[in-house]
Amino acid sequence: MRRKVKVLAAAIVLLLCTGCSVSVLKQKEGRDLEFTVVSRSELPEEVEAVLDEKLGTSFQTACQYGDSLYLLCGYPMQSAGDYSIRVNRLVKTEDAIYFQAELVSEESSQAEETENQDSQSAPWIAVKTEYLDLPVIFEP
Repeated sequence: MRRKVKVLAAAIVLLLCTGCSVSVLKQKEGRDLEFTVVSRSELPEEVEAVLDEKLGTSFQTACQYGDSLYLLCGYPMQSAGDYSIRVNRLVKTEDAIYFQAELVSEESSQAEETENQDSQSAPWIAVKTEYLDLPVIFEP
């Protein structure tokens, strides 16, 4: 009887040790990727078509064209004002490419704001970098 209890206890301990594991997601260090911000006229037609389809909405997408990777990021229509998009991070690790960008509101004078009250824009950015066969993770 004692032996059965010991075997059962050992089996339970073994199951607990192997059946469940706690993994901590730790962001891996990587190397910064070189990139170029490209204008609409510099985009290949196929990539520009993707941009046109998504423009005016909140989006983040990656498009491969030849040996280049285009990372597109856009925001919904914004009321009058100057907006830009800042790339905070573009890093390659062994597992993925991490991309983070944010919408930045430029301070403008009150006179300019009243003149352009009816104007709206849909801010977007296109970043070109080398194509790597890795998934792209868009970070908030």
